[in-house]
Formats: sequence, C-alpha cells, structure tokens
Amino acid sequence: MSADLMQDFKTGYLTLSSPRSMFCAQLIGAALAVVISPAAFWLYWSGFVVGDPKGEYKAPFAPVFRSIAVIAVNGSKDLPKYCLAIAGGSFGWALISDGVRDLLARKFGPNSIYVKLIPIPSMLGIPAFIGGYFTIDMTIGAVILGIWQYFNMADCLINAPLVASALIAGDGVWSVPSAILALAGVSPPMCAQFFKTSYYDSTIADLGAE
Repeated sequence: MSADLMQDFKTGYLTLSSPRSMFCAQLIGAALAVVISPAAFWLYWSGFVVGDPKGEYKAPFAPVFRSIAVIAVNGSKDLPKYCLAIAGGSFGWALISDGVRDLLARKFGPNSIYVKLIPIPSMLGIPAFIGGYFTIDMTIGAVILGIWQYFNMADCLINAPLVASALIAGDGVWSVPSAILALAGVSPPMCAQFFKTSYYDSTIADLGAE
C-alpha cells in the first residue's frame, strides 16, 4: 500500500496536482473499496467459475502464493528438480541483461536501437505468473507503439502513457458490467478462446466416448 501511495503521489507531482488532494482522494478510495471490493468479488463468484485452471478466471496468483507458503513451511526440498539452478541462472541473466542495457543507454541514448533490441527481464517474467495469453496483448500493444513512434515520436512520447492507462482502466471497468451480464444469463453471440493442444485432444476424446 505504501508503494502504491507513493506511485500515486509521483503521478500527482507530474500532473501538478495538490498532495493534500491526492491524500484525501486516497482516503475516499480506501473507504469505497471496503464496500466495492466485496461486492465486485461477489459478482465474479456468482457469475463465473473463479479459480478453475481451465476457466476464464484462473486466479493465477493463487497457486503462486500457495507454492510460496508450502516452500516456506517445508523448505526447498519441495521445489521441482533444477528449480534453484534455473532461478539462479535467470537471476544472473537478468543482472547481465540490465547492466548491458544501461551501458548501451548511456553510450547511445535510451531510445537507441541497440537498447531496444535487449529484452527487459521483468517483461519476460510476467507471463510466467499471469499466463502466456497476456503476451498477445503485450505484442499487439508493442506493434501499435512502434508504428506510432515511427510516424510521430514526439506525440507518442507525450500521449502513449495516457492511451495505455486508459486501455488498462477500460479493461478493468468492463469486468463489472461483464459479471452483471453473466448473472443475467446474457451470452455473447460469438466468442473466441485459445486452448492448449492437449485440451482439444481430451475434448475430442470425450466427444468420441459419448
């Protein structure tokens, strides 16, 4: 919560907002969240299957925190084989990658093509927690951002954070009407979803058995 508050204060500083107004807004938001968060969770729980690994709302952080709790109690012996070696190698690669990226940024500038060709480790790690489907959104956004930068770099640098924030907020805002429509029994006329090959194989096998 402290980190989130400081992030909001930084945003307020960049937009020349009053720190006192920002703090009051935080108090109001915290008070509203006491009512809105349980209500939103009830909508999700009533309209969707939450926590199903094959469902739309997988609760991806639940198994992560469960694994952390198990390891904290039982120790590293419950980790998968070579897990520590892979984690140590990934940590070392992240340090080297970020170090090279910073050196190239100092020498050629932060917007240099040499800097952009080096992947950011934290971005590569996000799909490991949330799921591979998240990379599709990131890829589409990166393509749009690259085209925008090519045609109008100055406008992109100013407005890209605003557009990205609006898209993220819009996706979150729509989740509540989506839950309400699901409770009302309203289904979309068309729905596209991607599954692993094993899911298709098992589904075909089930249909054959029936």
